[in-house]
Amino acid sequence: MKRITNNTAAMIALIGVLSFWIILPVFGPVIMLEIASNLMLGVFFAIMVRWTVPAYDAIKDGGQAGPNFLSVAIFGIGACTAFWRLWTNIIRWNSTYDGVRVLRPEWAVDSPVTAFVVWCLMIAGALVVLAPGTERGIVPKGNIFWLVTSVGLGGFAAGVMITLSLSGL
Repeated sequence: MKRITNNTAAMIALIGVLSFWIILPVFGPVIMLEIASNLMLGVFFAIMVRWTVPAYDAIKDGGQAGPNFLSVAIFGIGACTAFWRLWTNIIRWNSTYDGVRVLRPEWAVDSPVTAFVVWCLMIAGALVVLAPGTERGIVPKGNIFWLVTSVGLGGFAAGVMITLSLSGL
């Protein structure tokens, strides 16, 4: 096994995780959440911008290969997550605090926007699952198995959550 210090991706991830725990005592969890959330907005906006052209090219070229799937998926993940974070900020800016709890505006609580963004993230994730080994539009059976399995597990989790919410738990 190669040394981790020679692995640029692993070192960036490790430094990123350690930096959180080093900075956390300075700002505390509430401010750290604000810092992390808005840094996330910036990073995912950059992902969206950086992957716009590769995703466009992948679609223009026919989108038949795994790398095309990944280009569109990375763009989608960046765009959805950036929009989701922006939407969350808009909701927070329009919320009030009555001394006991945070009151969200009705137009935000009843909006389908959050569910739509999560749905689009699911589609981007499905592209990631289907990408490995896909060539000329033919998706390997193993990838289809993983997609069906993930949808089945997600459907089960959704059923449990809906049942619990309807039962009042």
